Amino acid sequence: MPSNSSQDKHAALLFADALHRRSGDVSHALFQQHAFFDPNDLLQVKYEALGAWDLNEQSLSALANAFALSRPTLYAARAALQTHGLAGLLPNKRGPKQAHKLTDDVLLRLRQLLEADPARSTPELLEVLRDELGV
Repeated sequence: MPSNSSQDKHAALLFADALHRRSGDVSHALFQQHAFFDPNDLLQVKYEALGAWDLNEQSLSALANAFALSRPTLYAARAALQTHGLAGLLPNKRGPKQAHKLTDDVLLRLRQLLEADPARSTPELLEVLRDELGV
């Protein structure tokens, strides 16, 4: 059974969306011979794959296979590393990048409604927003 720190790291990687979902398929020698290299750590796997690519260890297809990554993932990781440095390899936030339902107009109308009547319930506010703004 893995140690607590190993479980903690696994949970942290999962939470950060940095868990390599194909870690069991990583076959590169670094990850087979040294305990420092963690095939579960997607950031580390990408970084080492790019290092191996720079050293021309193998063809890109062979490297992609050895690190259990796709060729497009390696191309994207290389571009991100060149553009943003190591931070470019960090996972991007998924989903909408900004509020898409609570627009400025919706927030403004909510403030107006609450200033006029602070006792209004949420269902009442929703009904007004639906009728007036179509949301």
